[in-house]
Amino acid sequence: MLTTEFIYGLSVWILPILLAAGFHEAAHAYTAFYFGDDTAKKLGRVTLNPFKHIDKYGTILVPLVLYFINPSFIIGWAKPVPINLNKLKNYKRDFGIIALAGPLINIILVIFFLALYFVYVTYFPTEILFYTAVGEWVYDMLYNFIILNMLLAIFNMIPLNPLDGGRVLGIFLPNKLAYFLMVNAKYNIFILLGIIFILPSLIGTDILFDYYIEPLFTPIDYIIDAIWDNKEI
Repeated sequence: MLTTEFIYGLSVWILPILLAAGFHEAAHAYTAFYFGDDTAKKLGRVTLNPFKHIDKYGTILVPLVLYFINPSFIIGWAKPVPINLNKLKNYKRDFGIIALAGPLINIILVIFFLALYFVYVTYFPTEILFYTAVGEWVYDMLYNFIILNMLLAIFNMIPLNPLDGGRVLGIFLPNKLAYFLMVNAKYNIFILLGIIFILPSLIGTDILFDYYIEPLFTPIDYIIDAIWDNKEI
């Protein structure tokens, strides 16, 4: 049964998810095309249209199911951009830069929406922000834009293939090691799942969140607090 809370939550998350995931994959596609790989171009993926990049399972079905199971932890993915290494002049360097483009566009979106957040919080009266339905909806959506794009950038930069960070790391590794990690990336997903779901229960602490994700969110928390500290109420 669809509750009012669920519908509201969906309404303030759907645009951030579409834009963050869509722009992330579009950045990969545009960068790959720039480096000479037209594979994504032929599939219509060199576009900012987010609907070309969503995966019906990873972007829609899995997050919805997880929401009903445990709303505090939701994971999902977009449709990966296909890369043909044979079309890249320097596959190790170019592949790493293509990977970096995704998290980089998410950071740019964080900066953009932080600017919008600053304008909205600073120049709109408090009674509009929190005492009107539209005002609260806009506030929550802007906040979600910031948080989701930051989370995508941070999570994807974990230096482990098949995440973008693992591919960026490959730029700095010897060719043989970089290639080995690249072709065996499918096995690393089990390591990643173990770090997320199993390791915290074994050692009693969430290393990924407590020592990686949360510290990198500190500047964002500081900026958001500073925006509110400077607001005239």
